[in-house]
This record gives sequence, structure tokens and C-alpha cells, in this order.
Amino acid sequence: MKIYIQKYSFWGFLTFSILTVLFLVGAHTILHWIMTVLFLALSIISLTYKSGVEFSRNFMFRKFSCILGECSGNWEKIPDVQYISVIRVKQAKYRMTGGFTDQENTNDLVYRVNLIFENNKHKTIVSTNKENALKYAIDIAKYFNLNVLDFTKAGHKKVIAVKK
Repeated sequence: MKIYIQKYSFWGFLTFSILTVLFLVGAHTILHWIMTVLFLALSIISLTYKSGVEFSRNFMFRKFSCILGECSGNWEKIPDVQYISVIRVKQAKYRMTGGFTDQENTNDLVYRVNLIFENNKHKTIVSTNKENALKYAIDIAKYFNLNVLDFTKAGHKKVIAVKK
């Protein structure tokens, strides 16, 4: 089962395509031709790029990236999963100022889909918005015949039963 987190970047494709055309129009030197080919290659790559998470029936998973249809990523064994959780987390932003890293407090919320093992150990699968996190969690839960615990509201726990 594959869950695509990010599909091709239309804006990346458009940007590199415009740069390709601009360099092609002014391609009078070998450097311009090289830059044209480079931007053309980057536009094709940005159009065919995908990333996500893939699960297999023998309890393996991998985070993958695909370019031109070729996917790569390392398979990891999933221990005995008890349930899947969706939790709400405040996202901290970091920025460099004068050679120092400052943490900027924000109210940006992300929702993480976690596989929960024994002794409350977990593996984060994806961080995204609330709607996508719940959708991904339910899809994974159906695939492995598990329940989902929804911790998206502070102080509240809701069980989403998806077991067959």
C-alpha cells in the first residue's frame, strides 16, 4: 500500500520551464546551452517527483522518493503495532540570525500519524494537516486491521474503530 505525501510540484515545473525558455532564447554560447539542458532536466524531475510512505503485508515500511518512476527508500521492519495515533503538535520554527539559531514560537499546528508499539514506543510516519493525517491513519489502520486513536483535540482522546 502506497500513500503519496507529496506529488509533483507544478510551480517547480513552471519555474524551471520558464528558465529553460529564457536560456534557450539567449543561447549563444556553450554555457547558455548547458544551462538550458540543466533547467530542462530540473523541470522534468520536478514534474515527475513523488514522495510518500509504503507498507507491505509482511510488516515492513519505507519512506520513499520517486523520480521518473524509479522509487528509492530503505525498508524497515515494523514491530508489533498495537494501534495508530494522530496527535496534534505545535511546530517550532528555527531561523539563523547573526550565526545563531533562534527558535521562533508560533501557533502553527501539525498533526502526526504514529505507529504505537508496546511500552508506548512510536514511529512517526507523516506530519501534515488534520484532514490528511486522519485520512492517512484510517487508510493504514484498514490495511493492518487496527484502531486509530485521535488526539487532535487537546485533552480529548477519541477511538476511531476501523478493525474489520
